[in-house]
Amino acid sequence: MTPPAPGTATRTYGVYRPVLPVTSPRNPDRMVYTGDADGRCEIFTWDRSSGNARQLTDRPHGTLLCDIDGDEAVWWFDEDRGGSGVWRTQDFDGGPDRTALAGVPAGRPAGLALTERGTVAVGIRGAGGFSVHLGRRGGRGTPVLRTTDSATLCDLAPDGGLLAVSGPAHSARAVTLLTPDGATAAVLSGTAERTWALGFAPAAASASGLGGRSGRTLLLVMRERAGRYHLGVWTPGGGLELLPWCSFDTETTARWYPGPGSARVLLRQDRHGRSRLSPPTWTAAS
Repeated sequence: MTPPAPGTATRTYGVYRPVLPVTSPRNPDRMVYTGDADGRCEIFTWDRSSGNARQLTDRPHGTLLCDIDGDEAVWWFDEDRGGSGVWRTQDFDGGPDRTALAGVPAGRPAGLALTERGTVAVGIRGAGGFSVHLGRRGGRGTPVLRTTDSATLCDLAPDGGLLAVSGPAHSARAVTLLTPDGATAAVLSGTAERTWALGFAPAAASASGLGGRSGRTLLLVMRERAGRYHLGVWTPGGGLELLPWCSFDTETTARWYPGPGSARVLLRQDRHGRSRLSPPTWTAAS
């Protein structure tokens, strides 16, 4: 976009950023979302049971990223105009802002994962590369990984026992599984077949296994093979298993979403500039 010549009139453009609310893991009536505040994106809380909505952030250049943990503390990313910053938290019902994890350097956000047990993982990208820090809200973050490779934190297992880090889908380290002490538990290569990590199953599904699997931790994975996108699941000790009956001829992604006593998978398939949501392809019942 070319800036206007001096002395000419300027136009103001409004930008709408459609983002679904994030729901509290323990109270589905309590949500946090990015909404419009006089032309800026800011973070809002919404209690569906009471109908009360509250604007949580109010910054001159707006606020984009947010989440909510099991204790209903709202996480929001406090970034400057260059995109560099840190995660901060505030109670759902209000109060002071606090540093989410002490000792985490400022940088660009590169993944946030929260568990109901209170363990959190933060991915940050700065001048020194990419790093992952593990801790508890309000405490100190412990570095788990530092690398100059291109990477993003994908997720943290519900029990806090494994982290999934995504690299380029075509790289030798498309997905890296790490233990909390930083040791490598497994690596999924994407050099022959592009591979994406999509997130760990909720605790209910992980405890029961899926389709007879005894593994407690389930990582949802998408792999491109022979021009098709195949959904699969990785388990510790069991490796990656693709589901031969679940493949697609155009770009597809998926995510877990929990239900009463189970966890399901929702698929999004992109074709000709349109996205199609498919109902659950399988259920992991507890």
